[in-house]
Parts: sequence; structure tokens; C-alpha cells
Amino acid sequence: MSLSPWLICAACLAVACESVSAAPRVPSSERGNASPASVTGQKDDVENEPAAPPADETRSTAGADAALVSRALDAARAQPTASDGGPAPHDGGNAQPSFALEAGLDAPRDGAVPVNLPWPPLETSGAPLSAPDRTWTYVEFPDSRCRDGSKAGLSVRLNSASKKVLIYLEGGVYCFDATTCALNPSNVNDTLFNSAKSAPSAGIFDLRNEQNPVRDWNLVYVPYCTGDAMGGTKTTPTDVPGGPSKQWFVGRLNLEKFLQRIVPTFPEPSDVLLTGMSAGGSAVLMNMVLVQRAFAKLKVRHINDSSLPPLSKAMLSECLQTKLRTLWGLDQSLLAECGDSCPDHDDYWQAHSLFLARTFADRPSGFIDAVEDSMMRAVAGVGARDCTGSLLFDSVAAAPFRAELLLYREKLAPFPRYSTFYPAGSQHTWLKDNSFYSGMAGKIRLVDWFSKIANGEVPGHAGP
Repeated sequence: MSLSPWLICAACLAVACESVSAAPRVPSSERGNASPASVTGQKDDVENEPAAPPADETRSTAGADAALVSRALDAARAQPTASDGGPAPHDGGNAQPSFALEAGLDAPRDGAVPVNLPWPPLETSGAPLSAPDRTWTYVEFPDSRCRDGSKAGLSVRLNSASKKVLIYLEGGVYCFDATTCALNPSNVNDTLFNSAKSAPSAGIFDLRNEQNPVRDWNLVYVPYCTGDAMGGTKTTPTDVPGGPSKQWFVGRLNLEKFLQRIVPTFPEPSDVLLTGMSAGGSAVLMNMVLVQRAFAKLKVRHINDSSLPPLSKAMLSECLQTKLRTLWGLDQSLLAECGDSCPDHDDYWQAHSLFLARTFADRPSGFIDAVEDSMMRAVAGVGARDCTGSLLFDSVAAAPFRAELLLYREKLAPFPRYSTFYPAGSQHTWLKDNSFYSGMAGKIRLVDWFSKIANGEVPGHAGP
């Protein structure tokens, strides 16, 4: 496909979904190193690799003190940002208290504890996934669809020595108009984003790095090819206004089919962590209830990396929320689950996130986003002028975006096990490259913060 110069420019912006931009770093000698693994079926050879340097033990917690949007905005304007020459962490970068928010919050571990939910467990009766041990293997699902109607699937790297399971939902651009759909992978062979038919090998997938808290876990990697943040429920193809026709928005329906085989593969897991980044971070939120219903015998934890944040309608327009809901069929997925907690189906984005924080307040969970995330400011800007905004030219300004993040953190106050990691700068996504090891919020390293949640503990808030 030949792209216009404007789409090429937009593609450069979208590549931020899988790349690194300005952010605090530790020296390159302390970063994990990994060379790309090659193709499906390649076995990892990690036993003879040199160990990565030990993690920095310096840790701190931080929190927002804004009580109103105006106060948060004043604070955002008063503090230096990346463009002003660097971060201004909440604790000044000097305090070094413990990660734990309050005594006893880290214990006991969640473990395999039955979960009481207002929804029945998801019936899972498929055949277990079969793959060689410690070998990335791609599994196609004949009854699934990508956005263009081709078959979807997932990759697994099983470890028979572990009962821990990480489910990773891949990121990419939302598909809701001509520009965004042109940037979004429509099948698993699309090369704009990693399809996972070849094994990922950096960030949380760097299995040679001893700092990696999930290096020995069972890994399930779900490629993103439906354009709907894996929340779509459309049973017939849909025409995108001003964009492509006959698009299959079936991300939620696909994941239901995947779970039919994922769950029997791990009949007695000790831990399940659901994570993803960018649109995959949104997919985490859209499918957290579904995955918890599937693994009904233990508390599933989740970490959302750089989704479109839970912004209020003051920044995320109702027209854009309505467009996503109607185009993808979200009334039958996340809004059906949210129920009375999402009374306004034209303004549900933040309400749904707070519904999840309340529903799953009994276990650690977290949200990662840079305070000036360039990609998410661009997406939010599309809602400008009654949804006539441009992904290229109408990005939300950095200061009010930062203020909204701080206000959202304040709204999480009733849920002390829900933590946020807010690095300085404009970087978009962190988990799938080596900024997972080098990224900082104040004096807290991302890998240390993430490790706490992976291990069933509460890291607390990090950043301004």
C-alpha cells in the first residue's frame, strides 16, 4: 500500500507505540541486552548468558496532591517538564521511603483464592495449547478473524517448571477513521507492528535479563489485528465512516475463543498477570473482567502501559467516545459489564476505569503513562471541534494532559492497591523495549515497580 506524505508522517508518530523517546535513563551499561529472536519455534538459550547487573535498590513513593483540576493544572504549569530541562518529581528526587503504602498491605499474597464476582465463571472447554517447552510457538485459531477477515492467533512460550502466567495484549493504533485505520495492522502478518510470529526479545520479553520478573513465567502473546483495542463484538463486517469498508471488529470475540484454550493449558496457575501497551493497554481494561471470569479460582492482576488514559470528557470528547462505542460494539462488552457504574454511554472512558479499580480493589494493579505522552495526546486531540480534529495537528497540550493524569490519580485514592507510574517526558509505551529497565519516575525504576505487582505486592504511586 502506498501512503501519502501525511500518513507517512502519522506513521512516524505511531511508531512511538513501539519505540523510545525522551525519558530518564540509567547508564547504558546497566540496561538489559538482547538480540532479536528469529522465527516461530525458536528455542531460547538463556542458561549461558551473562547475568544482568543487579537492580538499583534506591526506591521511593510519590503521590499527587491536586484536589481540583485547576490546582492540578497550576501545579503542572509550575513544575519543570522534559521540555523545560527535566523532571520535577513529587518527592523532589531525594526522599527514599519504602514502596508499601501502609502496614500490612503487601501481605498476604493473593495466591489461588476464589474470587467473588457478580458474573458467572467463563466456561472453558477447549483443548490445551501444545508447544515445546521454552519455545515460542504460534497457534492459529481457524474460527477467529482479523480486521481484514484473515485468521488470527497467538504465540506461547510454555515453561513446565512454572505455574505463573503472563498474558500480553499487543499494542497498535485504534481504527476509527481513514488515517488511524491506515496505521493499524489489519492482519497478523502486518509489519507495522510486531505480529509475534517471530519471538519478541526486549523489555519484559528479554528472557536473558535476570532483572526481568517474568523471565521464567509461561508467556502468552496475543497479536493485535482487529483495530478495536480487543473490545469489539460486531458479528458482521462494518464500514468505517470515511475509511475502509467491511472491517471485522471482533477483538473481544477472538479473546473469548483464545481463553477457551489458554485456561485449560494452565489448570492450576499460582499467578495470572494481564498486561499490554498502547491499544493493548486499553485491551487490558476492556477485557479484565473477561479474563478474571476465565481464571475464576485466583485473583488476576493487571498492568496497563500507556493506553488512552482515563480522561474526563473535558479532554476526551463525548463524540470520540461515542464513535468508538458504536463502531466497535462496546455496548456488548465493557459497558455491559460496567452496568450502573457507567450510566452515560457517551462518557464512559474514565467511569469504566474507576469501575475496574473498585471491582478489583482487593489485589495490586497499575497504570503506566508518561506525563506528556505524545501519542495519547494526539489521539485525544482527534475529538476536537466535534471530532473533526487531526491526529497530526490537534494534539492536546502537555500541561492540561498532565493535570488530568494527576486528577485521575486523586480519584484512585479510595483504592490504595491501585498504583500509577508517571515518568517525565513524552515517551509512549515502556514494557516491550529496554526502557523497561532504564525508565524512571523520580527515584523509582520501572522494573522495580512492575516487579512488585508481578509478585503480588503494592508498589504505590511513582512520579510527580
